[in-house]
Amino acid sequence: MKRLTAGPRVFPLPPIQSPLPPHSRSARIRQRFTHNSSVVNTVNAAIDSLNTLHSSFAVNPFNDFLNYSYSADRPLNQSNQSTFIGAAQQRALSHLYHTSSRYVSSLRRMSSSLQDGYCQSDGHFLTTHRVNSADNISYLNSARATVVPLIASRVSLPSNVGSVELLSLLPPELTSLYGNSINVLRPTPDSNVLSSLRVPTVVGSPVEYHLLLRRMLALGMIALTRHPMVVNGAFCVPKEGDALRLIIDARYANAHFITPPKIELPTPDLMCHIVTDPNRPLYVAKSDLDNFYHRLRLPVWMQPYFALPAVSAADIGVVGQLVDGRILQPGDMVYPCCTCLPMGFSHAVFMAQRVHEHLIYSRAGYDTTDAITASNDLNVDRVRHHIYIDDVTWFGHNRDDVERAQSEYESAVIDADLKLKQSKRVPPSCDGVESIGMLIDGRRHTIGVSPQKLYALQRDTYDYLERGVSTGIGLSVIIGRWTWSCLAARLSLSVFRNVYRFIECAGHKPYKIWRSVASELLTICGLAPLLFTDLSSFTFPKVVASDASLTGLGVCARPLTNDDIRAGVAPISSDDHICVTSPLAVNHSWRTIASSRWHTAEHINILEARALSTAVRWVMSSPVCVSTRVIVLSDSLVTIGAVLKGRSSSPPLLRRLRSLAALCLSVGIRLRLLYVPSHLNPADVPSRI
Repeated sequence: MKRLTAGPRVFPLPPIQSPLPPHSRSARIRQRFTHNSSVVNTVNAAIDSLNTLHSSFAVNPFNDFLNYSYSADRPLNQSNQSTFIGAAQQRALSHLYHTSSRYVSSLRRMSSSLQDGYCQSDGHFLTTHRVNSADNISYLNSARATVVPLIASRVSLPSNVGSVELLSLLPPELTSLYGNSINVLRPTPDSNVLSSLRVPTVVGSPVEYHLLLRRMLALGMIALTRHPMVVNGAFCVPKEGDALRLIIDARYANAHFITPPKIELPTPDLMCHIVTDPNRPLYVAKSDLDNFYHRLRLPVWMQPYFALPAVSAADIGVVGQLVDGRILQPGDMVYPCCTCLPMGFSHAVFMAQRVHEHLIYSRAGYDTTDAITASNDLNVDRVRHHIYIDDVTWFGHNRDDVERAQSEYESAVIDADLKLKQSKRVPPSCDGVESIGMLIDGRRHTIGVSPQKLYALQRDTYDYLERGVSTGIGLSVIIGRWTWSCLAARLSLSVFRNVYRFIECAGHKPYKIWRSVASELLTICGLAPLLFTDLSSFTFPKVVASDASLTGLGVCARPLTNDDIRAGVAPISSDDHICVTSPLAVNHSWRTIASSRWHTAEHINILEARALSTAVRWVMSSPVCVSTRVIVLSDSLVTIGAVLKGRSSSPPLLRRLRSLAALCLSVGIRLRLLYVPSHLNPADVPSRI
């Protein structure tokens, strides 16, 4: 039996030497040198981050930069060049150089379009444009927007509201559920929640509040009552340009409603699992519903639960109107109640998603099996669609088919008295379409946050560290943006641990930024060029199985079959895991790759993660491992769950995930873990030595 405890040595990766300055005065040669220098600096930043991540921050190359005066335009530390670079390391360095070159080239095009400076001294881009929380509000940078005072004239309100009854667009079973208050109201309100809340208020001056109510009353967004069921607060957050978005603080109403049904939104990491044909361009189209929530009219019984603070009849100009059987006098107090679906309602996301899905499948004639969900296959062998609340994105290799599907959907939307947001409509294109914060490049078959946004996020992170002091809320804004970016390469989330502790400890109080927090932020900044997924990557030609026992580890492999490929694009989750059928696991062509005893005793979950890392290192010994999907069988649901999530709350397991993440990110490996029972795991016997 073959005894092997690890594959080829990959870490620590050596840095790449910077190119020598040219002696020529040719502008083209100097421009080429500047570009190459920038790529090398980007590669070395990624190498430092990967080395740090692989060691779980035991070796930190950023120590010299943790005085919070870090500059993005300074090259990172470079360790001594290794005298020998192995084949696996060479493949990793080649992949890192390729991805960094792609990243820098994209930023160079952005720099030219913005007419910003291109620093000739060290190869870094210097832009005068800064992206902050008020610019380009999107899924990427609106993770936790800053509350701003109400200014009525700046609040963005639709021109048409309540155009369709909410209950008329819900599926029949949900229509009966929400049609009767008995079904969704608690017998008694949640006293624990209500006791922790302050008196509901509106963030802004009374004068601006009154002006806003007048606008909303004219549009039919509010109805008046003298006897509300629940009074809620309201506040504003920045929107595109100078506009403000009105948010109803519905925590008071939510305490009276039952917990909403569970819903799993198809987040960007699900789109990253789709499989495309590399020989054909990928066409992507997108449509967006205009003011979706505002067009859904609440049932009459539900409206009094979403009342806002009272105002006098004279303040909003409703003197003489009949409200609740009384002609209003100037001093009478009335409560404005929301007539449309409020964003702060705990059931709002569930209801909006179900309305949109029911519209597509009942009126547009779509097939549910074509949706990109965790319960469907993810092959783009037909037009696939992705529904995320008010957004729909289509994927397909035939432009006419994608365009036809988009037209059928838009016709159904118009028939339902809803409206499309023309400014966000994108016809089928393969030249880069942004959907829910992710840029899908149909020519390169890649998906991830655009390099321009990642670069802006890097600069904002450096600026944040230079301040040296922050509240937990301030850090949560940065982490929210990075978390969304990491969904394209989910294992990169293993970088974060101390940032969460800082957010919890600091809260609203200003604290000096911990060195561990700064180290994690600098590490993720270095990994920015790697935060994308290649949708057309082929499947590694071997199926791998890993297992661990308290005595040893085992890794087995066999050639890939068509059944394996079909399993590799099977649903992401079924009852929280994927169970491999017996024919897939029981195969006489399995070959033992590694079988070895452990030198130290550890928890079985840690040993399972170590066995998986060994399997990945063996995969990295193959010349065809770069940018591949690797199917791995495992009988550890803990390991599968941690890899799918990208991180773990257990520090020992998180350290193993970080090492695994560094291995996968260095060559672009995407793991497809499939669950197999222990008695069917081919690696079970080799692990028990």
